[in-house]
Amino acid sequence: MEEQLPQSPGHEITFFDVAVVVLFFIFSLFFSGAVGAFAARFFPGLSGVPLDKLAKLPLFLVLVQLFAYLLAFVFTRMYITERTQKDFWEAVCWKMPALRTIPVYGVGGFVLSLLVLTVTQFLPVPDSLPIDEAFKVPHTALLLMAFAVLVAPVMEELFFRGLLFPVLLRSLDHRVAIVFTALGFAFLHSGQLSFAWVPLLMLFLVGLTLTMVRYRSQSLAASWLLHFSYNTTLFLVMAIQTHGFRDLSKM
Repeated sequence: MEEQLPQSPGHEITFFDVAVVVLFFIFSLFFSGAVGAFAARFFPGLSGVPLDKLAKLPLFLVLVQLFAYLLAFVFTRMYITERTQKDFWEAVCWKMPALRTIPVYGVGGFVLSLLVLTVTQFLPVPDSLPIDEAFKVPHTALLLMAFAVLVAPVMEELFFRGLLFPVLLRSLDHRVAIVFTALGFAFLHSGQLSFAWVPLLMLFLVGLTLTMVRYRSQSLAASWLLHFSYNTTLFLVMAIQTHGFRDLSKM
């Protein structure tokens, strides 16, 4: 059995707690979708759109997911604080790494993103993926970019490497826990990528890297910094290549 990450006094996060958070997030998605569908009735141009078409609009999907993430974060913070009897950020091991190492994680995310972009040039990536639809309208693309840089890394790190990974680590060899965490991280994005194996393999490898950083540094903030830098670089490269998402033929 591998040595556990240090824990401060209080109750540990369990598989039950992870399951509760997952179930609430699923509920948040359905609730947010229902609220979004109701609110759309009062917006010009959306009031008469059928639900099946509304659910495919990128702007609608991004806003629904943003609201669901907000609900899930508020619930998770309250729930984990109550369950562990600790400050939430302490419970998920969100501690900033040493100041001198922060640029290392920033550069690491930059390099990782360039490696992924380079490797995918030589692999059979599908010409069109569901997520590409969000970039057909520039303002929607900018909103998605802001979401992917400012919101997604925080929420994904909190769940996969703040909650799930420590629970797996107490029961499994650290290598197995890292692999399972990375698999879950890749699977989360599978719908956006039509289960295409090349993008999912790249996300799995990125997930491995993020989780190994979390394990070695014992800091969730460290893996978040790497994740933030990785996403930021990907979207900046995309924006540059497409002249601010106006020339989608270059994607």
